[in-house]
Amino acid sequence: MKKTKVLSWVSVVIWLAVIFLFSAQPAEESNGVSTGIVQILASVVNMVYPLDMESGASLIFMEQLNGALRTCAHGTVYLILAMLVLNALRLSSLKGATGATGSRGSKYSIGFREFLLTMAFCVLYAVTDEIHQLFVPGRACELFDILVDSSGALLGNLLFFLFKKKF
Repeated sequence: MKKTKVLSWVSVVIWLAVIFLFSAQPAEESNGVSTGIVQILASVVNMVYPLDMESGASLIFMEQLNGALRTCAHGTVYLILAMLVLNALRLSSLKGATGATGSRGSKYSIGFREFLLTMAFCVLYAVTDEIHQLFVPGRACELFDILVDSSGALLGNLLFFLFKKKF
């Protein structure tokens, strides 16, 4: 069990590094990655439903799709972070709001305290991540991104609680 606990925290640290590295990309490079993904998606759609890729409407659509993709990426990386942190807390046998053994009697149960700790950790990391972006060429500190990151973390928390009973 100790090995599993250590690996769970290592996975959290690795994921924090992944988020940091994405945020360290200059704006042009970061936008190039998401634009490339949007172009791949557009070419797949074009096989089924032909698009006039040079029309103004298609270019606007691709810009909007790029924005949506970037927003979803923000939320998704924090959804994953929240699930990793909750799992690490669960394996660390941290006492929850329900007591030392949790409400179901398992010493690996998670409670409201872990939920709050995970949310605080993810929101704090989202804030520091946005501050970090102030020092990256072309990037900025955006309150909207912090809200999307926090929403992703909240969804990750809820999904973890929903599916923990299944596994």
